[in-house]
Formats: sequence, C-alpha cells, structure tokens
Amino acid sequence: MNSLTPVSSSDRILELDILRGFALFGILMVNIQYFGIPFLKVLTDMHPFTDTASMIGRAFVVIVFEGKFITLFSFLFGLGFWIFISRARDKGKKAGPLFLRRLLILTCMGAIHATLFWAGDILLIYALLGLFLMVFINRKTGTIKVWMFLFPTIQFVLFLLLVFMVHMGMQVPEAREQILQSFQESQTMFEEVALSTYTAYRSSNWAAMIPVRLSELNIIYYGFLFSSIGIFYLLGIFLAGVLAGRNGWFSQLDQKLPAIKKKLVWLLPYGMACSVIHYFFYEKADLIIPDLYMAGYLFFFFIGTPALTASYGMLLILAYHHWKDSAFWSYPGSAGRMSLTIYLTQTLIFTTIFYGYGLGLLSKVAVVP
Repeated sequence: MNSLTPVSSSDRILELDILRGFALFGILMVNIQYFGIPFLKVLTDMHPFTDTASMIGRAFVVIVFEGKFITLFSFLFGLGFWIFISRARDKGKKAGPLFLRRLLILTCMGAIHATLFWAGDILLIYALLGLFLMVFINRKTGTIKVWMFLFPTIQFVLFLLLVFMVHMGMQVPEAREQILQSFQESQTMFEEVALSTYTAYRSSNWAAMIPVRLSELNIIYYGFLFSSIGIFYLLGIFLAGVLAGRNGWFSQLDQKLPAIKKKLVWLLPYGMACSVIHYFFYEKADLIIPDLYMAGYLFFFFIGTPALTASYGMLLILAYHHWKDSAFWSYPGSAGRMSLTIYLTQTLIFTTIFYGYGLGLLSKVAVVP
C-alpha cells in the first residue's frame, strides 16, 4: 500500500512501517463492527445492539478510533507516493507510467475485494483517487498546501449547500411534502438493502452475496461525496503525505523529537476535544435528512481528526525512540511492511468468522470493546 513495490530493508524508514502497522490495527478496530453487522444496519436504527455496554463501546470506538487510523493510512499513502516518485527519479526512470501501472493493479485488486468479499474495501477508492496525485507531482509546495486545505473545505461547503437547499425547500409547503417523501423513500431503500444484505450474508451461498453487495456498494460510494471520510477529505490527506515527503518530515527524526514533544502538548487535547464534540453532534444528527447537526459533526471532524491522528503518530514516534531496543517494534513494523497482504487477510478471516459460509456469527455477538 505504501509504494506498491518492494523496498530493500536498508532503504525503509522503520518509523513509517510502525505507523502503518498501527494504522492497520486501528482500522480493524473500526471495521470489525462492519464485518459483524451489515453496513446499513449499523448506520440506521436497525442496529441490533443497543444495550448500555454496547453503546459505550461504540462511543469509545468513534471518539478514539473512527476516522483517525484511516486518516493515518491515507497520509502514509500520499507519503508513499512521494517516496516512490522520488526513488524512481533517482534511478533515472519515468515515475508516472510506473505509478500508473501499480494503480491499475490496485484497481483490479480493489474491485475484486469489494465485489466478491467485502463492501468496506478502500483499495479501489485509493487507486482511483491516486490518479489525482499525478497532477501534483511537479506542483509548487505552496500550491500543494492550498489544495491540501481546499479539498476538505470543498467537501464541507458542498454539504452545507445541501443542508441549505433542503432547509429552504422545507419552507415551501408543497416542496416540503415532496422532500420528506423523497427522504422517506431513501430510508425505506436503505432498510430494504440492509435486510437483503443481512439475509444474504447469513446464508452459505457465497454467489448470492454478490448482487446485494453491489447494492450496498452503490450506497456506500454515494456516501463518499458527503460523508466524513469522503473523496475530497482523502485527497487533502493524500496531499499532506506528499507534502511531508517533499519537506523531509521523516528525515533525522532524532533531532526533531523536542519539537514533536512541544506540539504534542496542545495537539493531543485539542484533537481529543474535537473528537468528543463531533461524536455528540453525530449522535444528534439525522443520518437520512441533511441537517445542521451533521454539518457540525463534519466541521469538528475535519478540524480535529487530522490533529488527533498526528498526535497518535507523534506518540508512536516518541515511544519508539524512547524504547528503541524493544523487540516489540518488530511486530507493528512487520505488519507495516506487509500492509496490503494483512489488509486483505483481515477480510478473509473476519468474513469467514461472521458470514454464513463460515461460523455464521453475523449480528449474533457484539463487536465493540
């Protein structure tokens, strides 16, 4: 996932492998509930676990994990892109065609993963959005900084416009009825797809899962336009990774540890406070009809999640440099070097645990801490 090509041990930056390994763990902490419960059952009032312990567990996952580690993984994807381009140029090769070839491979793998195994695939999205990174290969640092902030801003503004249009339409009696009917139809459609996926995934017929998974993917990909982890947000995070690579953020880290400690003092509480706030906005938001609560959720997500993600990365870097001789780091480091393999293996293991062709535990056990 980092450069889509093997890198010799001497050329690797161990801190990046460690960050990537922890990112995989954090992503699994979020994804496991979507393995154990169909996506649309989690995102609607059909969620099967509403006891106090489950609700506390869900709150913990949303505040501490959700969005943070996919942000870290996306940042590392952008950084890996820059490393790949730089190394190709150093060897006198044309970086563009080589990277496009790897994106094509990733596209094929993502399409297979998404349609045949799990609708929560991110590989296909990464591959398609990776094409946009090619536009920024030779752009000035200032241009990259502008677009790094502009992309998430575009996503937030688009959602605000949607909220405004819905609000204005609701002020007109004739339009209000049509709008409510349209959203009710969407709610009904979500519930029907949720029930069909639930039925299909509990069966032992693997082939029967594919058509309903395609319906599920249709809704999920539509959500990438307006959800927190949307296409514009991911592009902004990709560019942050490109900027980090270009500016050498991960070179001579020993000398940067004091500065990291100073930033961490305020960055961690700020990011955590934003995460708590966006959780409470999310709990009050209407997941079908765009409203100001959802806008508030997106706002605090966009301004807080990158900060909390950076805090996690800083904590890991400080911990690694403090206990550098510990054998523990070999585990996340090894996982980071095999990130694509482990990401796909997670799907094979957990779909086998939860789906009908395996242990059939779908929606039968609570899948939050």
